[in-house]
Amino acid sequence: MPSLDFYRDSMSEDARDTFGGRLSLAHDLAGASLESLAACLGVKRQRVRAWESDRAEPSTRQIFLLAAFLRVSPMWLMTGIGEGPVDEDGEREMLAAKSQR
Repeated sequence: MPSLDFYRDSMSEDARDTFGGRLSLAHDLAGASLESLAACLGVKRQRVRAWESDRAEPSTRQIFLLAAFLRVSPMWLMTGIGEGPVDEDGEREMLAAKSQR
């Protein structure tokens, strides 16, 4: 699995500043299949893809389930502030909102 630096370098800051970008990053770093993520939430793969591409948004309940499954804080998924995903070296992604830079 690629390191967190790979994602930082290859993913634009704007992409990480969206719910879908953060969900995609956490999903990839968790190494979970799209099917397992969808099954955990009781939705179809296409629904998760829509969330990752910012074409739809999950409910609050689904955000909390996603966060638990991906081992990130719900606040990080929603805003980018808080505990993000852990990379293979055990480093936790911490992103700050643009307004706090």
